[in-house]
Amino acid sequence: MGRFKGIGIVILAVLLVEIASIVQYRYIRGLLGTELERRARVSLAQNVDLIRNTLMSAEATMQEHVWDLQSRLAEPDSMYAACRRLIQSNSRVVGGDIAFIPDYYPQKGRLFEPYAYKEGGTIVLEQLATDSHDYTLHPAFQETVNTGKANWSDPYLYEEGGRTSSLTTYSYPLRDREGRIAAVCGLDIDLSWLSDTLNARRMYPSSYSIMLTAAGEPVVVPAGREDIDIIVGLVTEPKFRAGTSGRNGRFTAIRFRDPSTREKGHIYYTSMRESPYWQIATVNYDKEQFEPAYRSRLHSLLLNLLGLLVLSFIVWRFARGERRLQQARVEQARIGSELQVARDIQSQMLPKTYPPFPERHDIDICGSVEPAREVGGDLFDFFIRDGRLFFCIGDVSGKGVPSAMLMTVTHSLFRLVSEHDDDPARIMQAINESACRDNRSNMFVTFFVGSLDLATGCLRYCNAGHDWPFVVGRTVEALPVEPNLPVGVFDDFVFKAQEFMLPAGDTLFLYTDGLTEAMDVGHRQFTAKRVRDVLQREAAGDASALLQAVSAEVRRFTEGAEQSDDLTMLAIRYTPEACPPASQTHNPDKP
Repeated sequence: MGRFKGIGIVILAVLLVEIASIVQYRYIRGLLGTELERRARVSLAQNVDLIRNTLMSAEATMQEHVWDLQSRLAEPDSMYAACRRLIQSNSRVVGGDIAFIPDYYPQKGRLFEPYAYKEGGTIVLEQLATDSHDYTLHPAFQETVNTGKANWSDPYLYEEGGRTSSLTTYSYPLRDREGRIAAVCGLDIDLSWLSDTLNARRMYPSSYSIMLTAAGEPVVVPAGREDIDIIVGLVTEPKFRAGTSGRNGRFTAIRFRDPSTREKGHIYYTSMRESPYWQIATVNYDKEQFEPAYRSRLHSLLLNLLGLLVLSFIVWRFARGERRLQQARVEQARIGSELQVARDIQSQMLPKTYPPFPERHDIDICGSVEPAREVGGDLFDFFIRDGRLFFCIGDVSGKGVPSAMLMTVTHSLFRLVSEHDDDPARIMQAINESACRDNRSNMFVTFFVGSLDLATGCLRYCNAGHDWPFVVGRTVEALPVEPNLPVGVFDDFVFKAQEFMLPAGDTLFLYTDGLTEAMDVGHRQFTAKRVRDVLQREAAGDASALLQAVSAEVRRFTEGAEQSDDLTMLAIRYTPEACPPASQTHNPDKP
């Protein structure tokens, strides 16, 4: 009877462990889904803001020059110079025209359309209207004249000189002194950069983004995708338009299955709340989104099977006492699995391959993170774009999972913003505004953002309450920085950028306060002086050797003491004299 009871207990234990494993799997899957949706919201909002800011800059340019244009309506020949001034003031504007209503200037003929456009480094002026080009038949001209309101055209392709560009035109009505419409002024905005920008920072390797017009016509789509028609159809389906409201329009998450590959995925969609009401969607597939959950499920299943074999033997020998021990093991395995998934996700976001740019000889970089707990709140990152090294280092207030989540958000924001902005102050400003949004926990981040011109050694940087970096050369000196407030405190704080010429052969050493505040068993801190002494002693070494020397010194100092804070270091050695001749150089970020 006791043996059958023991078998029954084992069977019951099998069922309970399997249920716990399923619940755990669904919980982790839910966390990953929630995190992906949050990241999708941030990504879509950033892309909408980027497009809106581009359009608003053109609208502002028009508003600044309306008075000039309208005050010169009596001078038809002055319209060419006015067009020139109009497009000179905005780098995104590639052309501009003033299309007058028919016979407005009898001496100029029925149609008169001064036009200016940028070609190379010059501005070309010409009269665009001809017998074969009747602009009064263009829908944008007719809509502007009929409604008396400005409007944006849907993006269209424009071919000139063998080059195809994607343009959109902002049409604005010009009125004479009596308030009658005299002409329609148009500004052509180049949107060729949109495709690369929307897909610059993908959440997963197979993820991609698309942009549609308000009517659902594709504008930006990746090449070679066989499921684009399906995605576009789902995004434009009226029943999927309902969603949660945000400042950038409706946000909707749509489940779908690719009919050719049978793969499941999510479409995250939003649209601009104001004209021209363009739509943006990002597509992600479950196989990548939930891969950590799948791995966790398999590992958990294998561990549970092993535990159940042990449990069978224990139940046969020690039924009551050992059952409590097994429950403790299962609980410990569950918590450890969750933390391991979080640690894996966090570690995958930070650079791990060194040297990171083996083709380059003008830069030597090495970084390291030693979290005090299973997950940490420290971060660093770097990448090269357009001949500049963009890098950052930060320390989130607090410890554990909340700090790790804010670290993930900050890291994603740095990558997203710095992909299209070169100014460290503006990058910091954008990150701060996003970090302050819905920051109910009042957490903040000390953050340092830098941009190093690899051709000149000009270092532009912005500090947000972070520890001063060291410049390691013949001597070791602290880099002069404006303190500024940490990220996440006030969304209207204005950050200031600084410049410093980094000498050839010198190393920029950045760190978090987990280094200087590392304590030994007597609660004495390592201090910045000891850091400076190690850097002075190891100044001739490369970036990796410098970090190894500092780490070894910290370990000797703290031997026997528990690590109290995350410890992160980043060393950037600038070595332009090691560059090969110009004909042999190669930028790994360019094809």
